Amino acid sequence: MIHAESLLLKWIPRMREAATERLKGCFDQYFQESQKQSERAMQMLASFKSSSREKKNEGMMGLLARAQQLVQRIGPGPTLDAALLSIGRRVASYNAASYESLVIWAELLGQKQALGLLEQMLESEKESGKRLKAMQQKCNAEAAEQSIDSPRAKNRAPKRIKEPVERWGEF
Repeated sequence: MIHAESLLLKWIPRMREAATERLKGCFDQYFQESQKQSERAMQMLASFKSSSREKKNEGMMGLLARAQQLVQRIGPGPTLDAALLSIGRRVASYNAASYESLVIWAELLGQKQALGLLEQMLESEKESGKRLKAMQQKCNAEAAEQSIDSPRAKNRAPKRIKEPVERWGEF
């Protein structure tokens, strides 16, 4: 999970940059929460006296690669905001499922310090998911309204951004 949290710290600013002004604050808050999650993960690792070598988190990498694709395909506006929020919700759900599993393991192994940190991390992900869902409902409605009213929606597909993949960088 340490790799997942460090990936988020790298990618949330990129998603924020692609979002409209209205959504930037949401990504700022998510970034701050991810910083806390990363600190908790490092604390937990220290309690096990383990090295902090990161193992690649392929699941998180896949979610963030999808975010990159959406930014390149959709372009700025309410539709992209809705898509970014959807990715954010998937990330929060992915993390919550991971932390739920780790909570069970910590309980079974009697790791009380790790259990406390993991429970905090799990609650944080659940709250993030709820906030992102509320924001996504608003953005989805706007995006749907815009696409119905748009003459472009009736006549042709949305303009695709021809931006190189390198802009977002590597994992």
